[in-house]
Amino acid sequence: MAGYALPADDRIKNKIFDLVDDGVLSVAEMRRHITYYVRKELFARRDVSPSSDRRFFPTAVDYRNYIYRARLTKLHSKVDQVNLKLCITKWSEQFPNDQFYFREYSSQDSQQDAVSNSDDAEDADVCIQESTKGLLFCHQTQWQKHLPQRYGNEICLLDATYKTSRYALPLFFICVKTNVNYAVAASFIVQSEDSKSISVRMAPP
Repeated sequence: MAGYALPADDRIKNKIFDLVDDGVLSVAEMRRHITYYVRKELFARRDVSPSSDRRFFPTAVDYRNYIYRARLTKLHSKVDQVNLKLCITKWSEQFPNDQFYFREYSSQDSQQDAVSNSDDAEDADVCIQESTKGLLFCHQTQWQKHLPQRYGNEICLLDATYKTSRYALPLFFICVKTNVNYAVAASFIVQSEDSKSISVRMAPP
């Protein structure tokens, strides 16, 4: 039981950080990589440490914590909006022909949810104006640009990622039916998942 109370070996921590850089984020997958690393490299010519030795066989909680710390070191900020702005700058340099649009969220934007629906034309205009506030991120690649012009005259579909994303913000895809299959022509993320927000954001920002 003494080995179970020990912290992970520095070589194990460094290996986890390297694997996170390679895109390994699952605890089960990380455990497989580390187990192979321990058995085939660290203990290649001597007896393997028992599985109760926490230095070389961390627990699932340890793996999650180390993965989280490794991901934090790669972030410029703990605020997602700051990281997204920096990512957009980098993406714009890598893909100059892609289109990006980002509008930040502010605490005042949450007041738009308090606006009630009304049949009055004047109130409807107010709702539309306020629904243009709030967080919004749109993305369209160079390859996707020609899809609405070529195939979007007949039908365009709006696909929502219901119960398939672990993030709180709703993600939508604009799809068209091509001569081969359905294809994504653009994607966007909105702050509020309601009809008025989506209908206004469907127009080009």
